Amino acid sequence: MRLGRNRADSGGGKDGISDDMTQRFWIDQSLWTDQQGQDLTEYALILAFVVLAAAGLFSVSGSSVITIWSVSNNIVTAAAQQAHASS
Repeated sequence: MRLGRNRADSGGGKDGISDDMTQRFWIDQSLWTDQQGQDLTEYALILAFVVLAAAGLFSVSGSSVITIWSVSNNIVTAAAQQAHASS
């Protein structure tokens, strides 16, 4: 990655202000066109979306999971009591 030019080929004046502006232009341009790390950023955004979606689903369906667990626990307990009483 080339961040800037050296003073010899920058085309700026003797005062250094033009050289600094030219170098800043090349740095800014290289940051906009450089795509290194783009995949990692996209994967991080996808992971964040999946985590937020999962958290939303768990918060919405949390009470129904507790209800299903309680009903199935009651059925298993009743079946165990009935099996123990008949033996």
